[in-house]
Amino acid sequence: MEKRDRPVPAIWQGMVYASSMLAYIVICVVMNFGIDYYAIVLSAGSLILALIPMICWVLFLIICYRKGMLGYISKAFMINAVIIGALIASLSVYKLERNERRSHFDYNIWVSQPLSRGRMVDDLLRHNELQGLTKAEVIERIGLPDANSPFQADNQMVYELGQEGAYISLNRQWLLIDMNGAQIVTGYAIHTD
Repeated sequence: MEKRDRPVPAIWQGMVYASSMLAYIVICVVMNFGIDYYAIVLSAGSLILALIPMICWVLFLIICYRKGMLGYISKAFMINAVIIGALIASLSVYKLERNERRSHFDYNIWVSQPLSRGRMVDDLLRHNELQGLTKAEVIERIGLPDANSPFQADNQMVYELGQEGAYISLNRQWLLIDMNGAQIVTGYAIHTD
């Protein structure tokens, strides 16, 4: 006796499509939250990771379509689904690029938006050698230190960097610049309270 393939009912076809899209959207929302929280910047690796969910979703739809699980859905509808998936993925790419731009040291933003300093401090320290500078030279490069700081000491300059994470964080970060008696920088560290 020969077994016949029964067509998948239309309601199940719609549920396969809708549930796969919902899963894709949830994955993208979680990924975008992570991109923001960890301030992930644009790189080849982060770009690939941002596109993997879309690629997997599109491959899943193609496989389901070829197996007849999405038989009633037209090719035009599938193309629209791919376009919607690409638009959703482009949000992740935009956020990666935005974080990349925000991570570069900008004197004007450093001075005018102290709570944005945490994103720029790595770039600042990577491209500006503070060791050996005088207090006046440090002020010229990164502005006046914060007046009200829990870490203020005579031979120390303190700059608040803002919250440790992008969303929920109870900890603040500070750039502490140590100087000797001649007001020359001897070291620096990022401190979390």
